Amino acid sequence: MLTFILILPALIVFPQTKHIETGLYLVIPSDSCSGINNKIAVRYMNDTLCLEPKAVLTVKDFEFCETAESKLDGMEMFVLNIQLKDSSALKFKDITTKNVGKRFAFVIDNKVVMAPVIRDPITSGRMTVSGDKEANIKEMYKMLKREMGEK
Repeated sequence: MLTFILILPALIVFPQTKHIETGLYLVIPSDSCSGINNKIAVRYMNDTLCLEPKAVLTVKDFEFCETAESKLDGMEMFVLNIQLKDSSALKFKDITTKNVGKRFAFVIDNKVVMAPVIRDPITSGRMTVSGDKEANIKEMYKMLKREMGEK
């Protein structure tokens, strides 16, 4: 079972100009955003990312999410665990297998919160987002719960 782990030094988000559904989007070459098409150009960090117009996964694909604390190399880390529904886990396994080495963007509340590179196929249906700032992880958790229609 492979768990997807992202380590975030700090949550950096950039508001976008148009509504983007909460979820995971494949990042495609930036020249694909030129001209008239449905691709989405967004700013993230010091980069412009071009996203596919449709999310690979949305909050409707999430079974649940939860927060926890852990230690990594003696450093206290804060964790957001996301479990996908079974059918979505299979879909995500296929997508990550076909896109190893490419990036995807995680959009929450109309903001790109991270854009990691897919290092290995994600086969477990479980994603773990880690960071050293408790407030950042808790804010992501609150935004996801709100999007999932939970409090």
